[in-house]
Amino acid sequence: MTDAEASAQIENQDEVVAAADEGQPKKMRTKKKVLLITLLVILASLVVVYAAGALFFSSHFYPNTRFNDEDISYQADTAFVDKVEAQVPGYKLTITGDDYIQDITSAQVDLSVDPEKLKVDAFESQNVWLWPIEVFGSHDVSHVIDASFDHDKVVEILTPTVETYNKEATPSADATIAYDERINLVVVKDEVYGNQIDAEAFISKVDGCLASLEPTYQLNDEVFIQPTILASDERFKQALPAAQTLISGEIDLTLAEGTVSAGKVGKDLLVSWLTLDPETLMPTLDQAAVAAWAEQKGAELNTIGTKRTFKRPDGKNVTVSGGVYGWKVSTADLASTLIGNVTAGNFEAIDIPCEQTADVYNGPGGRDWTAYVDIDLSEQKVRYYNEKDEELFVTDCVTGDVSKGRSTPTGLYYLRAKKSPEVLTGFNADGTKDYETHVTYWMPFIRNSIGLHDASWRGKFGGSIYKGNGSHGCVNLPTEAAKWFYDNLTTNVAVLVHE
Repeated sequence: MTDAEASAQIENQDEVVAAADEGQPKKMRTKKKVLLITLLVILASLVVVYAAGALFFSSHFYPNTRFNDEDISYQADTAFVDKVEAQVPGYKLTITGDDYIQDITSAQVDLSVDPEKLKVDAFESQNVWLWPIEVFGSHDVSHVIDASFDHDKVVEILTPTVETYNKEATPSADATIAYDERINLVVVKDEVYGNQIDAEAFISKVDGCLASLEPTYQLNDEVFIQPTILASDERFKQALPAAQTLISGEIDLTLAEGTVSAGKVGKDLLVSWLTLDPETLMPTLDQAAVAAWAEQKGAELNTIGTKRTFKRPDGKNVTVSGGVYGWKVSTADLASTLIGNVTAGNFEAIDIPCEQTADVYNGPGGRDWTAYVDIDLSEQKVRYYNEKDEELFVTDCVTGDVSKGRSTPTGLYYLRAKKSPEVLTGFNADGTKDYETHVTYWMPFIRNSIGLHDASWRGKFGGSIYKGNGSHGCVNLPTEAAKWFYDNLTTNVAVLVHE
């Protein structure tokens, strides 16, 4: 090959390569355009599918959607609304648990649903724009139902049932401080979890069930009254030592200036009176609890008005009830003394303060007098016995006129005063004066209206005079007998009036 031929061949090869280089970008551009068009088609298809899905699920439920345990997947909104509306007339909520059972029907509470609101609420909870993700999840639209009903009727139905149930249910109790006799120390007593129903919380839960047309409700801890103070509370670390100080002793109780034992305030009783400050749990004595105990103690010890039975020295068995003589505890003073002493750490014996005392103390029903005046209505006799039960004086008398309803009241009294002379005045119901009588010796034992006095206008005493010509209620005595009583009786001496 000549040099000219070789040069021409090289030139031809260079032209081919140059032509090839010029066609390469054009092929690349064609491929990119095809890829772009393909992507746009796919994207457009996805948009169409997405839009179609959004449109579909704007009126249909997602797969795996439930309403009150019923599968409503892909169900249309109109079908759902129709289904809910159809359930309302026969709807019933059944409440059970812990021996509680009760049904509430739609008719009892005027329950109803708004179809349009129901449709809106149901699909507002369903985010249609996220349907490609949401279709793979689980859904429950029970909560979107918002039925209307008469709340007052719910309260009216549930309240009596809850009250009856709570009477038999176990109440919850806060952790508190108790006395452990085995170790002679106060300890923290654990809280108690009961099953009494908190009516307000319970009614709120039932309202929610009715609103969402739930068919059942099971009682659980969320509606039970719960303890608010637990044994694990750190505040007990300071409260326990303070409580131990308040029960560090016991208090003996006495009556009649220490001569009669009247019981004991033990540590278990002291602990029962402790009340814990709601903020600090520091203990103090509950004034109301101590006052209630004092009232009970007074009722146990008081003798005024109690029935007494005894044998008179002449052998007659006498029973007397009522009157104003006897022992009466000053309960307010007893409570305040006890609280003051315990708070100050003073556990010495307490002689129980009394509003009124008698000669001796032998308990309710026992004889608590020594010397006494004995007015026997059936015998129409008045006797005086000294401290040794010796009869020092006896006389006939005339007591209240039974035929006119003026019988002398029976009971155990005490001589209130002695006056000489005195004018006795009686009045009628209309306020006009009934009588005015001058007596020399006046010894009242029922207020200042009924007492012993001389009746110089009478010629006879005793017998059955009192049955038709008796007094206005006083005990009429011969003048000399009245003088003896006036000279020998002291005020506050017991006066027994009996049949």
